[in-house]
Amino acid sequence: MGKVKVSDLKKRCAERVGKVIDGRWRLERFVGLQRTFAVYAAKDSAGRLGALRVMHAELAKNQNLRSEFIREDYIASMLSHEALVQILDSGAD
Repeated sequence: MGKVKVSDLKKRCAERVGKVIDGRWRLERFVGLQRTFAVYAAKDSAGRLGALRVMHAELAKNQNLRSEFIREDYIASMLSHEALVQILDSGAD
């Protein structure tokens, strides 16, 4: 990702609030940063609330990292436990 300041990255993430992702998920609130993605509270077109992971654009250009990100979603979607969140949707832009 190069030498991107965390404060600059947080600002970019906060600026995305209000945008609609994949024609369906509206970013309601910026929650935080992880190493490879940002987390948002989001609402889908049916009104369901959820958390949305969005990979940092600079890293999404790397096919290996992008594949790993998608694989994590797939694996997480197969898990079911009261202490885990349910995966409602997954996709790539």
